[in-house]
Amino acid sequence: MNNKAPILQVLMSLFSDLPYFDGDMVKLTNSQEILHELQKAGLAPQAIEQAIAWLERFSKFNDEPRADYHPETVRVFTPQEKAIIPTESLRFLLEAYLAGDIQSHELEFIIEQIISLGTHTITEEQFLWIFEMTIANQEDELFGGFIPIEEVLTRSFRIH
Repeated sequence: MNNKAPILQVLMSLFSDLPYFDGDMVKLTNSQEILHELQKAGLAPQAIEQAIAWLERFSKFNDEPRADYHPETVRVFTPQEKAIIPTESLRFLLEAYLAGDIQSHELEFIIEQIISLGTHTITEEQFLWIFEMTIANQEDELFGGFIPIEEVLTRSFRIH
């Protein structure tokens, strides 16, 4: 992989190829190993720093204050969000929120993680990976357990 490889693609590959991804839960045990693998993948030092900072936001998410939407609030996606995130993925995200699978602060975190990548667009596969990473890294008490990846992948993208 070269220095221009998208950070998200490198991270997805890293977590699928290495023992850090165990079933449904992400287990980061050794940051030096992750750093080594990112260097091996050919990322430039600045891209590695960006990738590690992106990953660290998952672990800090539970420490951030939570502000949920007012019950009658309607979330309108910005033109930037619509340009980067596939329409079907935005529908899925909204459906997950309306079904109570995620809360508004989780919806916003997922969008922030995607936008912070600085890419022009992501695929549905990349979106689902970020969604699952977010769910998998949350405390069980917030969710009553997380949504298994199999369920995420087989859900309808239509809003009822």
